[in-house]
Amino acid sequence: MKIFRFWESSNYNYKYEIKFETQNRDDMYYYIVDRIWKGDLSYDPCCNYPSKPRMVEMFDQDFRDHKYSYIKHLSGSYIEEIELHPETSKKDRDTYLHFKLLEHYQEAVDLGYEVLGVFIQGSQNYNLDLYNNEYKSDVDTKCIILPSLDDILYNKKPFSDVHERENKEHIDIKDIRVMFECFRKSNIQYVEI
Repeated sequence: MKIFRFWESSNYNYKYEIKFETQNRDDMYYYIVDRIWKGDLSYDPCCNYPSKPRMVEMFDQDFRDHKYSYIKHLSGSYIEEIELHPETSKKDRDTYLHFKLLEHYQEAVDLGYEVLGVFIQGSQNYNLDLYNNEYKSDVDTKCIILPSLDDILYNKKPFSDVHERENKEHIDIKDIRVMFECFRKSNIQYVEI
């Protein structure tokens, strides 16, 4: 899994901080273009102070062609492309799981649910997950959703279902009204989250 980070120096003291992070290369592209149009960033490989449309055009050309010159021509900032290897680094593992949670959250939102929270369930909670050439632990989550006003007014049955993602990972989607009962039963599957 590859992630993209945008680092920017704070107060010209050469101390860089992460300002934007994404798994999607296009998201990074649009973030930078937006910052250039707003005048927050300049992209000037020729050092001739081009106009904003020209800066966007040059950045677009370099970024779309997968050239790396754009990294050094962003004023006071740079983009970092990182290939995550969760089997070799705790930091990579944590970042990998963070992005997996974001994926599951976004998928639940795209399905039309009002998401209260998404939580990892299973091996990752006990550091028993594996990431190597032979086996990669999948990430399964519990997603707690809020009922709609209609659900409450008409006392509709609380929603509870397991959604299977394209990559065979599972999102166990449950109405918060169901979760209260699950927590009371103290089943380890629910207590662990």
